[in-house]
Amino acid sequence: MPRIPIVPRLTLALAMLAACSGPAAVAAPQEAAQAPPPASGPARPRIGLALGGGSARGLAHVGVLEWLDEHRIPIDAVAGTSMGGLIAGAFATGIPAPDIRRLTSETDWDGVLSTDAPFEDATFRRKQDRRAFPAGLEFGVRRALWLPRSLNPGQRIALLLDNFTLPYSALPTFDALPTPFRCVAFDIDKSESVVLDRGVLSEAMRATMALPGIFPPVTIEGRLLVDGGFLDNVPVEAARQMPVDVVIAVDVTRSPAATPEVTAFSMLSRAVDSVMTAGSRRNVASADVVIAPDLEGFDGTDWNAVEEWRRRGYAAAEARAADLLKFAVSEAEYAAHEAARQARRRLAPIVPVSVAVNGVGPKEQVALVRRLGSWAGRPIDVGRLEQDLLLLSGTDRYELLTYHLIETAAGTALEITARPKAHGPAFLTLGLSMNNIDATNFAMSAEARTTVFDLAGAGSELRLDFAVGTRLHAGGELYRPIGVPWLFVAPRVYATSNERNLFVDKAHVAEYRFTRAGGGGDLGISFGRVAELRAGADIAYVDDALKVGSPRLPEALGDERTVSTRFTFDNQDSAVVPSRGLHATAAARRFFSAAVVTGEPDVVSATGNPQDFWQAEFDSSLFRPITRRNRLFFRAAAGTSFDAEPNFNGFSLGGPFRMSAYLKDELRGAHFALAGAGYMRQLPSVPSWVGPTFVAVWLEGGSAFQSRATAEWHADVAAGLIIDSLLGPLFVGGSVGAQGHHRLYVSLGPLFR
Repeated sequence: MPRIPIVPRLTLALAMLAACSGPAAVAAPQEAAQAPPPASGPARPRIGLALGGGSARGLAHVGVLEWLDEHRIPIDAVAGTSMGGLIAGAFATGIPAPDIRRLTSETDWDGVLSTDAPFEDATFRRKQDRRAFPAGLEFGVRRALWLPRSLNPGQRIALLLDNFTLPYSALPTFDALPTPFRCVAFDIDKSESVVLDRGVLSEAMRATMALPGIFPPVTIEGRLLVDGGFLDNVPVEAARQMPVDVVIAVDVTRSPAATPEVTAFSMLSRAVDSVMTAGSRRNVASADVVIAPDLEGFDGTDWNAVEEWRRRGYAAAEARAADLLKFAVSEAEYAAHEAARQARRRLAPIVPVSVAVNGVGPKEQVALVRRLGSWAGRPIDVGRLEQDLLLLSGTDRYELLTYHLIETAAGTALEITARPKAHGPAFLTLGLSMNNIDATNFAMSAEARTTVFDLAGAGSELRLDFAVGTRLHAGGELYRPIGVPWLFVAPRVYATSNERNLFVDKAHVAEYRFTRAGGGGDLGISFGRVAELRAGADIAYVDDALKVGSPRLPEALGDERTVSTRFTFDNQDSAVVPSRGLHATAAARRFFSAAVVTGEPDVVSATGNPQDFWQAEFDSSLFRPITRRNRLFFRAAAGTSFDAEPNFNGFSLGGPFRMSAYLKDELRGAHFALAGAGYMRQLPSVPSWVGPTFVAVWLEGGSAFQSRATAEWHADVAAGLIIDSLLGPLFVGGSVGAQGHHRLYVSLGPLFR
């Protein structure tokens, strides 16, 4: 999902830091659970484990579970809130502690918690949207502008939970799990704590983690549920009600004194931590043993420090060994306890008799069942099923897609729940583009794209684009499949006006206002999510008017008629700074007429102005990972006008990653060539509210020229900082070239299109 506008990334950082905070209160009385009897051996106290919330700090629970397992302390019931609910739920399904460690260490937490759907899972048109609007500031458009329900739809988290809970999603109660389980949510309408003990297991776990504004609320039996930490961050009472004789509580809150800075942001963070700490203290007061890991030096957004969190949880359990070891049992009794727990696991392949879809209208249900119905009658491969759902989520039509089992008269069925975006239909995406023309002048434009689905039939899209500022633009395209999903037509209209610079002998001599207005259309073929081929024609009116410069300089005015074809391939994994993949475009166009050069007769006669000619162009970027934070990238581009020497329809170079030591349009000609290679590293210690930050250095060489005989080749070295900010990629850098060329850049907007 695109990021929520207005809400800065600091909000996400602090909210994830808080994930489950608030004053404690005892949950409403629940019906006593009927827990299974001890597996074997003499009578011993039944032990319940209560795992508290704390965002990434909840990964410390993994170390606690490992210590308890290694020291043969049997757990008969488990309860959790927020991140503690995820770890507790995994344990309750019978996953052994070492496997939970592997599960958490192998999980791509950056991907799971990303506010955007994975770029590689997006449809080709959504990839185009993200390249044009990398900030992804999206509103719903109905009678007014609507915000999404949350900053993060939680698609990846939902699939993670669905994955390991699938065999248990149709249980009568959570007592039937290998280890009885409870989790705590908060009913936001009734302002009361709710202990969840039945229903769809993954839904209950999503509810306990649904921090308002960050993740969407979960509706269960008509109740709108959010993060349980608002009233019960360490669910000691929920654990004791199962029933058990002893409750071991794990508190992963952090003391607010760990943030000594006195700033607006630090004080807000300390206030959240203070509430969290006060609530947890009251909760754990009734526990028999409290394990409180030392969490200093890391905050709740350090999701990649999995091993450090685990180590600290293990050390905290070891520190309470004197109190915990009195609950240890013999090797034989512990082995029998674990064997009984593992015997209750459901490991047989699941073969659903049918596939059902809910959450959408009848026509869409039929379409989704047709697309996913092949899972009926064959064993479910959760990896491939999740890929099918991620591909559907890549259309950006749904807020969330989840799956679970239901019992029907015919047998077990696979049910897919599709939740459409609540703030649509019709979506408005906003963007901002800015770059410095020279040391004192900036070009800036605010841009918007409105997308309307199914206006001209199923699968159709109306795309309306607008821009104001240095660049003025209004246009629209209607994309409509014809006959088969991979074949489409796309008529369009547009009017655009932008500034162009003219350089003569490396001197900036003029500025032009270039305007084009017209229309056209394409017939195209879509190659899945990675490629598209188009062929079409355009008729436009062109006005290239002198804005600043000598009145003897030429201008152009008139009609332009072209036919063109374009092939685009895109399998990169990000629209901002990819770590891998290729993006390449190859295009050819034939001019049947071009704008006529106007001005002084001698100037007109000396200016090239072909009317009938061909042009071809190729542009590509390739990224290859070295390690998780390091990557190499390569750039190659070329264009030719063949035998023609057009003046106003030539190619230009200049600007970041296109001969960076030169200004935009400083190198211009009928032909061009460009090649470059560089290295990028993601900086590891950047606050999450800033956004992923990269340092880059690269070499490039190329030229734009009228003919090979007059070609002058250039080279430069460049370096800069790239920040994937809330407003889009921010680039700050500079370049030095031969013959004294050098430039400093500050830009906001797409870097690699």
